[in-house]
Amino acid sequence: MIRKASSLVIWMVWSFLMVENAEAQDVEIVADDTIALTDEQRAEFAEIAIRTVNRFQDNLHTIANIKKGAWETPDEMAENMKNHIEYMLRDFINNGRPPRHCEGQESCGAMMFVSSLNSDNPTAYRIRKYLYRLANNNYDSVLVDRAQACYVSKFRSMGTDSAGNTHYVATATYWQVFCGFMEGKPTYCDKTEKDIEVYLICAPTEPGGDCRIKLGDTEVKDTTPYKP
Repeated sequence: MIRKASSLVIWMVWSFLMVENAEAQDVEIVADDTIALTDEQRAEFAEIAIRTVNRFQDNLHTIANIKKGAWETPDEMAENMKNHIEYMLRDFINNGRPPRHCEGQESCGAMMFVSSLNSDNPTAYRIRKYLYRLANNNYDSVLVDRAQACYVSKFRSMGTDSAGNTHYVATATYWQVFCGFMEGKPTYCDKTEKDIEVYLICAPTEPGGDCRIKLGDTEVKDTTPYKP
């Protein structure tokens, strides 16, 4: 069984900082007999998922401007960039690393699809590569901001893995503004609507089960011009 959601909230927020072993994209689902979530649990986990997505968006603004800070040395800047990216990746399946079965496959693991007003086809990057590309942008400054409130679909069962962990998945939809500035003037701005996979993984421990939220692939649904 799954522990009551209300008693899990504090534990789950703390668990975001922990390195987890059982990840939805790195295990084989062997049974489809997961316990159904109650409406109360679904609502509680949806709220935590929204906070996780919002935190990810807020950190995107930080990482996009990290090279613009007043660092004493390039090494200090590089170390802070690395640490911040690793912190962000803890919210993702397998901590942003490709699963074992993905070795040698570029389009495997948690992927971020990136769109542009100048192209009809989004480009896919592994989440770690995407964050480093964003951190090394060529703008003088960057604005990454939430454009509208995020919402989460109903969690649906994926099944149980060989270790007894139960897996659920939902989709979070969010809107994001991106603007790149040169000499104080915006040179590129857009607003995107994106869907990101949200995984709920619950371990089979007494008395109910410790659960955690992890993020997965992010896909672009729409890209439109934006005026700051």
